[in-house]
Amino acid sequence: MKAIKKIFILLVFLFAMGTVVNAQNSSDKAVKKSEQMKAKKADETLKQYQKAIKRHTKDQTKDTRKRMRQSRRKSNENNPNHKDFFLKRWFSHSKQK
Repeated sequence: MKAIKKIFILLVFLFAMGTVVNAQNSSDKAVKKSEQMKAKKADETLKQYQKAIKRHTKDQTKDTRKRMRQSRRKSNENNPNHKDFFLKRWFSHSKQK
């Protein structure tokens, strides 16, 4: 009688552990799937944004496009937060050490 009780309790615990593991796996899958959907949606919105920019520049006249390029270059030159030239960044740390 005691052996039957022990076996029954052991089986109950084993089935309970199996359901807990199954629940964790399904929640992990759901989280992973939602992250994939978010990434896919972000990629899609980025593509749409880039297409809108291209369409906007195509609608402009040749002179306007030229002014837009010049102003973009000028703003990149005047931006104080731009990174230094990559070789300068690579070798500047070696001199400090």
